[in-house]
Formats: sequence, C-alpha cells, structure tokens
Amino acid sequence: MEPHTRRVLSYNLLALLLGAGGLRLLNQGRDAGLGFLIFMALLVLLLLLLNLAGIILVRERKRRLDFVLGLLLVLLVGFGACLGTASTY
Repeated sequence: MEPHTRRVLSYNLLALLLGAGGLRLLNQGRDAGLGFLIFMALLVLLLLLLNLAGIILVRERKRRLDFVLGLLLVLLVGFGACLGTASTY
C-alpha cells in the first residue's frame, strides 16, 4: 500500500474513531442513543465532504483514488455505526 493511501485511510479511521468515542462520552442520559446517531451522521457527512473536496482539488489521478477509497471507507464504517445505533434505539 502506498504511503499516501495509508495516510488518507488512517486519518479517516482515526477521525471516525475519535469522533465516535468523543460522542459516546459527551452523550449521556436517557436519549444518548438518538444524540449519538444525529451527531455521528453529521460527522460522517463532514468526512464525506472533506473526501469529496480532496477528490475535486487533487490533480493527480492516483491521489484522487486515495480519497475515493477514503470516501468509501467512511461510508462503510460510518453507515455501520449509525445503523448499529439506530437498531438499538
């Protein structure tokens, strides 16, 4: 795996992990699941927009594909986290 690809994917996973962990710590109480679901969806949307900006702004085709992989990773992991939370709420 190329270093740039690894970096893009690592940053996306790290952002999702830290965001989900921080949201779990901040959302306490009766409606914590719903709050986590809403803010996690916003976090996923923000990461998707950042990856889309990377796809649009980067000129090299190889680096664009890195951001496409990051976008797919965020969709897969973020959607899974939101769906898992929604199923328990």
